Amino acid sequence: MLWLVGRFVLALGGQVSGLAAAIDLAFLPALVVAISLALRSAARRNLVFLPLLAVLALANLATHLDALGLLAGIGSPALLIALDLFILMIGLIGGRIVPTFLAIGVSSLA
Repeated sequence: MLWLVGRFVLALGGQVSGLAAAIDLAFLPALVVAISLALRSAARRNLVFLPLLAVLALANLATHLDALGLLAGIGSPALLIALDLFILMIGLIGGRIVPTFLAIGVSSLA
């Protein structure tokens, strides 16, 4: 819900305001808090996602600071870092799920 409210406020403002940035920036830390217990109990290898989400939150902060004119020129590199983080997370998850599905598919053929 917090993510949706952040998108809604950003859409209404046209430009990034301090309130819209604050609401949007609250999402990733809230996500980390919400999933940290589940990740800790599931498997230790899943804990890598917590620092990745923290760096993603910092990249989000950098883009807002650039949009607000407080730290000019940092938004573009921050967006590239965020994109790289998403690609890394997709690769990590895909690297775990694809072999499992392949093993299930191959065993069902036998």
